Amino acid sequence: MKIAYEMVQGTMEGGVQVNQTIGIIYWLEDEKNCSARASVLGLLTMQGVGGGGQPYAKVTVYLDKGEVVVSNWQQESDLSFDTAKPQAADIDFLLLMNYIFNSAGKNFMNDPIWNSTEPIILKEVNVFGSESNISITKLSESTSGVVPCTEFNVVVRGTTSSEQLIACVARITDTNPLPYIVYFKPKGGEGGPTWKLKSVEKVKSNIAKYPQCLSPVTCPKIETLTQQESNTCNQQGGSVESIRDSNNCITEYKCMSLKERAEMQIKNNQGPDCQVSQQIVDALAACWGQQKNADFERDNRGCVTAVRCP
Repeated sequence: MKIAYEMVQGTMEGGVQVNQTIGIIYWLEDEKNCSARASVLGLLTMQGVGGGGQPYAKVTVYLDKGEVVVSNWQQESDLSFDTAKPQAADIDFLLLMNYIFNSAGKNFMNDPIWNSTEPIILKEVNVFGSESNISITKLSESTSGVVPCTEFNVVVRGTTSSEQLIACVARITDTNPLPYIVYFKPKGGEGGPTWKLKSVEKVKSNIAKYPQCLSPVTCPKIETLTQQESNTCNQQGGSVESIRDSNNCITEYKCMSLKERAEMQIKNNQGPDCQVSQQIVDALAACWGQQKNADFERDNRGCVTAVRCP
């Protein structure tokens, strides 16, 4: 099955917010038992955004909880081997509601919320890259998407901000075992990112790949900086950034200068064997200093060789 999304997110270019469109495609193809759990294996591709110069990630979807595990980005030739490594995710575009419920130790597949309009409150949930309290309310059925779906009101309250969002998910049926997102948007239409289902097709990718089960990644709980520490960092011209390990788990929050952020961004967008050029770091920091959205040029090994600053 091919499930295609279009995501729109705002970026700053020259002090002006510009919307960037990204294509997200899931290929769910091979049924397999992974750790005695019924699963579907497949691929994820993203168009319009860099994946470290590597366009594919392997995917394992556990059907009992709708749990999606995504690997590191790889070249097509790497997919034929069993070298993909599971990565922790800050967000799940395909099964977002399952991702939120799983993070709270609950199962969205059979939760009472499907048959109730009473809000459910999930406390201290580690989603979207930080810890939040989340209130979710079932709204109504919708036919405004590619397929009929059920709307949920999602209010996310973090330590410094809150957001109100609408998530519409496909109904679980005999022919559809997964409540995938049909559309996701801020309530009122302002902010982002937003994404919507473009198509669902019973076609295969025809890409050769080794059927590799990916185990879920559990990250330790990390304390965030206090509001006073964040304010001090901003006053000094820095910003609070998350430091991550090889599984993409956050290991600490750190106040970083513009050049430190640029170096980290380059490291995260190229292979582990690539060197980081100070000239490229300086170019990226300078581009960000002009409030522009930079992109990278890479060689055939996926190493960053230049910064494009429009």
